[in-house]
Amino acid sequence: MGYICFKCNIRIPGPVSNLVSHLHMAHALFDLKNLHLVCSQGGCPSSFKTFNSFRKHIVRSHPFDEADHEENIPIRYGNREDDEDSDVDDDVEFGRNVENNEDDMNDDISKSAARFLAGLLSETNMTYASMQRIVSSTSELNQEVVNNLRRRIVDALGRVGLQEGSEQYETIISEFDRETRLYEGLSSRYSQEKFIHDHLNIVQPQSIFLGFRHDVRTDKQTGQTKEVLVRETFQYIPVLSTLGMIHGSEVASHEIEVGHCSNDGILRDFCDGDHYRNHPLFSNGQAIQICLYFDEFEVVNPLGSKRGIHKIAAFYYTLKNLPPWMNSSLDNVHLLAFCNCIDLKKYGFDAVLAPFVDEVKKLETEEGAQIVLPDKSVKTVRGTLAQVCGDNLGLNGLLGFVESFSANRPCRTCLGQREEFQTRFLGEEFELRNRESHGEHVEASQQNAAAVSQTGVKRNSILNSLQFYHVAQNVVPDIMHDVLEGVGPMEVKLVLHQFIYVDNFFTLDTLNSHISSHSYGFCDQKNKPSCILESTLKNKDNSLKQHASQMWCLLRVLPLLIGSFIPRGNLHWSLILLLRTIVDVVFSDSVTEGLIIYLKHLIHEHHTLFRQVFPNVNLLPKHHFMVHYPMAMKKMGPLINLWSMRFEAKHSCSKRLAGVVGCFKDFCLTAAARHQVSHCSAWSQQGQGNPTAEVEDVVACSVAEIAYFPALVDELPGLRRTDDAFLAQRITHLGTTYRCSSVVVLDIGTELPTFGQISNSVIVRETVFLTGYLLKAEYFDEHLHCYIVNETDEMFFTRPGSLKSFRTLHLNRYGEKMAIIPRNHILCKT
Repeated sequence: MGYICFKCNIRIPGPVSNLVSHLHMAHALFDLKNLHLVCSQGGCPSSFKTFNSFRKHIVRSHPFDEADHEENIPIRYGNREDDEDSDVDDDVEFGRNVENNEDDMNDDISKSAARFLAGLLSETNMTYASMQRIVSSTSELNQEVVNNLRRRIVDALGRVGLQEGSEQYETIISEFDRETRLYEGLSSRYSQEKFIHDHLNIVQPQSIFLGFRHDVRTDKQTGQTKEVLVRETFQYIPVLSTLGMIHGSEVASHEIEVGHCSNDGILRDFCDGDHYRNHPLFSNGQAIQICLYFDEFEVVNPLGSKRGIHKIAAFYYTLKNLPPWMNSSLDNVHLLAFCNCIDLKKYGFDAVLAPFVDEVKKLETEEGAQIVLPDKSVKTVRGTLAQVCGDNLGLNGLLGFVESFSANRPCRTCLGQREEFQTRFLGEEFELRNRESHGEHVEASQQNAAAVSQTGVKRNSILNSLQFYHVAQNVVPDIMHDVLEGVGPMEVKLVLHQFIYVDNFFTLDTLNSHISSHSYGFCDQKNKPSCILESTLKNKDNSLKQHASQMWCLLRVLPLLIGSFIPRGNLHWSLILLLRTIVDVVFSDSVTEGLIIYLKHLIHEHHTLFRQVFPNVNLLPKHHFMVHYPMAMKKMGPLINLWSMRFEAKHSCSKRLAGVVGCFKDFCLTAAARHQVSHCSAWSQQGQGNPTAEVEDVVACSVAEIAYFPALVDELPGLRRTDDAFLAQRITHLGTTYRCSSVVVLDIGTELPTFGQISNSVIVRETVFLTGYLLKAEYFDEHLHCYIVNETDEMFFTRPGSLKSFRTLHLNRYGEKMAIIPRNHILCKT
């Protein structure tokens, strides 16, 4: 009878090739970036990222039965006398319907072609020259296919008595001639870009003029160099246009309307913090909350001769209206501007941010700003800038503070001096910056440059001209660079040096052997730390030569790697364990008021102990920044939702593109234009934030075969024993992948949590359940910083949304024991 389309739920007659053609033509789905296909045959939830795997699965698991296929109804052409029962009105109505549908069909095909081209440009390894060759080749292929079909239709028409020259014959054949012109007039880059823009909702970058510079160019006629005047610009993507695109997504629009504030006293996102609750504009739950991010990155070899010349300043933003699981997708990190770093230094942040501030000011007005949705309807929205994130150096420059951490007052949050950082370890011991004092400091720096060293403020920021935002209230720490690229590497390096070369607890070879052989599990297999060189451990810098993700992993597994060599109660080890506990809290996705107070005392105890065990080593400025974490967490919510790591992943596309195109003339324009095609293509094709689960490795069964059938009936009333069910080895739900053997947190007690190890994922009536066996926590080993658990025969059955933490863990063997290393602090009942 055919196959069901998962997009429109209609049955497509014929074999699987017909279904694939339908997905191509009706829904513009191709083997490109962000492809997500669902089987849906008989309720099968299997999902795929390529048409090849999609087609193979259907052929193997849901074979097409020719016997069940309905024969096509023959189309009759002929005289009225051959069809005495026919009605002229029917023919007229049929013709009218054809005319009405013709434009829609042509428009659908054009949009499919535009999405195909946009999908090609979404791949960073695709150049315009390559795309032109693909357009030419696919045009020739399309023409050959249509011509072949045309010849077969001509033969078929001849067999039914419709001869060449008749009106009906010419009408049918003319349709084939039109279909051979799919990419007509798309031989140039300009025509391709215009075609994509005309058929898709592309928000194009705008070149904003900054000034002129003198440059040297080679005359193409004479080969002589000459001095010319060159325009200096940066690329800006209008915020209001992007907001229109976002509101065109049903999922994103719904999340903005309903919000996701917690009502159980737990802080899970920005909307649960004091800053949001006390904000005069955000009290309207649908007001747009913009989180701006700034960073600089190289697109060439950072050690090469061209470093710095092509360095790009990138401005991205997310909407804090969307929940964290949606903002974890790079497609929800929107581009605001690309600017060459040399131009940024020459003209300043205010010149680059001016168009952004103008748009935000419109959002801040009582009337709000009007945005145009993809369907051309108009909507009025209000909003403002909520936060500015980035690394410490970038934020200090953007917000107008000193860009040196050897300065007298390098902290953005308080007025503490560097010498005070070595003795004061509580946030309340420092005078905090505020609007009034900041204004005085700006005025003082303008009157006397020497005042900068006394205030830490270099200039005013254009962001202060906004009605609902001020840089002095931007309490946003950079936990990635503070902890994973600052405090963490420094302290682990000092302690390892002490253990290996002073205390002789173990050797460097032993440590590296344990790092290499440790079982990291699915959750950390991509973050495995690199082995540590002796030269790295003995030099005087504070680096361990690990990436931030590797350092986070090393901090978590280090107690299991070397804990058995270290006597309990060792002060140097106590320092690492304190840091380990702080990391658990700081990187938690859910916190409470009590946990925030606990964090304050942990940081104080940790810094005090550091000064005790390493009296000749000064604390870093990043140690001081940590004392403001409790206040920042209370105001802004969990700090992991503010870190730089996810934003920095956005750079990779532009870096890869630079290596492919090999042309750096106005590369900001190239990168911005390609990003927008990719970005808008992803939004138009899939929509953002897929709340449904992606399922892989599926086996069909009946509900009666599932051990938890009674529990299933309780969850899904009306369920019958003969209903279909599916067992999956791996599912992805709200951005988290759950695999067989992964460990999850099922429940929390007053002292110890309850864990479960997944054995299967069950899908019934499009609802996902996790099943497996309980792991009983015996105790928390503080020396090893892990839970010691026992395996049981007791099974569990739950939905992914009912888990106490969305993060998956790994079950480690430690001698005769089973251990679970927490990725973050697990909240327990009080």
